[in-house]
Amino acid sequence: QLQQKIDTLESLVKLLPDSLPLRSNGQAIFGLDTDDLEDLGYAGAINRCFEVNWGMRAHGLRIAERGDKLATTLGILRQVLDKLKPTDDVGLVEIWVDVFLEA
Repeated sequence: QLQQKIDTLESLVKLLPDSLPLRSNGQAIFGLDTDDLEDLGYAGAINRCFEVNWGMRAHGLRIAERGDKLATTLGILRQVLDKLKPTDDVGLVEIWVDVFLEA
């Protein structure tokens, strides 16, 4: 189910209107912190990474541009999905995917 949601999110990102600005810059390059991965695991690391780069999910999310930031976000989601074990808790990752789908 998480894979399907990420696929849906990727499809929606491709359909974003051209009226949204296209941003391609180095500021959008971010990733999972190795210390966070060790201390928090993949779910905690993705939560911290996205809070820093997108803001608190409880405040809602507004996608105001196309480009590198969204591409990087999708890449991180796919990376984490590949690394998660069947016994890992995917709840926090799925919450973020749902937040992006609602944006």
